[in-house]
Amino acid sequence: CYLRWFKPFSAALVSFLGLSMVCSLLQMCEPLVLRHILDSVLLNPALSVDNKRSALTLSCVALILLLVTSTALSTIREFRQHTLNTRIILHAKRLLFSHTLRLPLKTIQYLKEGGIISRVSNDAEQLYGFVQSAICGPAISVVKVLFVLIILTRVNAPLAAIAVASIIPAIAISVMFVDRVRPLYRSLREESDKINSHVGEVFSGIRVVRGFRRERFETHRHTRA
Repeated sequence: CYLRWFKPFSAALVSFLGLSMVCSLLQMCEPLVLRHILDSVLLNPALSVDNKRSALTLSCVALILLLVTSTALSTIREFRQHTLNTRIILHAKRLLFSHTLRLPLKTIQYLKEGGIISRVSNDAEQLYGFVQSAICGPAISVVKVLFVLIILTRVNAPLAAIAVASIIPAIAISVMFVDRVRPLYRSLREESDKINSHVGEVFSGIRVVRGFRRERFETHRHTRA
């Protein structure tokens, strides 16, 4: 279902994911260049002063180019992310509005005006960070973990084993946390829809509220909700 829904954005998602991977790898290469400068250049007794100076110059130039490239690609990635999120939100609002128009009248009457406005507007806005949090974030995290484990294995194998042993409980705790939070978040969204629905009803019938002097009652009801 999700794959079919994101099909119009498949090319943009793939390109954005690839760009995010490149940016993450470039950022993770910066400590490696600094490690090379310290261990292989400055603290290397086999190099003469002139050789150290030339090697340090080349390493610094490489580090500057790496930083400039990483910053430029990160800027492009943020722009692409904002554009893609906006396109997804507009697509979601269009589909949700079209779907709501075709709902049975009994369901529309149950949702009420405020609930429909909340679902079409507020619920669709929740998709703004969906690309980063649900698609790119997990994929980039997996790549980063694998990259770090490869480096740790080459530097210190026991340390890499300890890292692997600590990752497994962290993943299990994260999955348990998500399973607990998801129904709570859904419940909060439903309560928020009810509150917004109540606000819409109050101000659409403000003449009735003023005519029967129900301002204090409606304020207390809204605050309690």
